[in-house]
This record gives sequence, structure tokens and C-alpha cells, in this order.
Amino acid sequence: MPARSVATLDPRESRFIAAVTALVLAGAIALGVSSGLLLLAIQTLVFAFGAVLGMHVHPYAALYRATLGRRLKPTTVRVAERPRRFGQALGMLLAVVALLLGTVGLSTPYYVLTGILLAAALAQAVVNFCVGCTIFRWLTGGMAITADLTDASAANPATKPSTAPRDITIG
Repeated sequence: MPARSVATLDPRESRFIAAVTALVLAGAIALGVSSGLLLLAIQTLVFAFGAVLGMHVHPYAALYRATLGRRLKPTTVRVAERPRRFGQALGMLLAVVALLLGTVGLSTPYYVLTGILLAAALAQAVVNFCVGCTIFRWLTGGMAITADLTDASAANPATKPSTAPRDITIG
């Protein structure tokens, strides 16, 4: 079976996405259910972009690349995209439930679910702990979730042999 390349991203990009997500979710909580639903709806769509289309088209990733990404030195450390996409899907699921409950007037579950999303985003942004990645690893039987690549060609094992550990969550 031919080797497939593993989609990766800059870990700083992942943390930036989480930081912007945390700001949006904090706004959704601070504005209350009636006004916060719009922010949560927008964030749900952003989660959908990341989960369905991939992190390379994520709106916050584009913002990172247009601002900070241009000013920072390239990194040789990369993280696997697949667990982060899974995390985006989990975020989208929780956000949809929070939206539905908030829409029908159930404010307590809206705040609890949005608070859980905020806590997960803050964990990623502040201490680089990806809750969705941890759940992904647990569900996939403990497979590796990071890819420490020494150069970009190491992302595709077929193009250059590498001794660097690669993500094995490609199947």
C-alpha cells in the first residue's frame, strides 16, 4: 500500500485558532442568550469549516497566516491536522446543541455548553492542551497525535526517508 502524506499545521496556528475561538465564545457568554446566539451561530459555522473542509481553509487560520504567520519564523515542529479537525467537529456538535437549547429559551444548558467550549478553547490557547485531540487519541486506541517533522518533505514519507516521528493517524 503506498504511503500517504499526513496533513499537518503549525502548532502556533492551532493555538491562535483556539484563542480567537475563546474570544468569540466569551463574547457569546457575556452577551447573554438573546444576543450571544448570533456569535455562537457564527462560531458554529467556523467550527464547520474546520471540521468539514479542513484546517487549511479555517477562517481563523487564514487570519493567522495573514497576520502573525508572516512575521514569525517557520517552525520545524508540526502537528497533525486530523485530531484538530475531530476537535472542530466536537465543538460544532456542542455548539449546535447549545444553539438549539438557547433558541428554545433554555439558558442554563446554553451557558454550560458554551462554557465547556470556552474551557476547551482556553486549554488549547493557554497551555496547548487539545481536548478534542485527547478524545481522538482515546477513541483511536492511543495513536500518536503529533508530527515532529524536521522539514516539509518529511510530511510525505514517499518523497524522502525520515527518522523523525510521524503521525500514524492516517488510516
